[in-house]
Amino acid sequence: MIERGKDFGEENVVGPNDNVVRMMTIHSSKGLEFPFVIYSGLSKDFNKRDLKQPVI
Repeated sequence: MIERGKDFGEENVVGPNDNVVRMMTIHSSKGLEFPFVIYSGLSKDFNKRDLKQPVI
């Protein structure tokens, strides 16, 4: 990524008690518990072309 000019810098490390919004996939959140969970895009049909589009 650095060769392509996509270096995003160092990773920000936050602790488990930091007051932040965590964005993660369903797979990476397996086994974790949160007081609030927001799912986006559930009303949209699956489309393989969407895999090539930016998430945000």
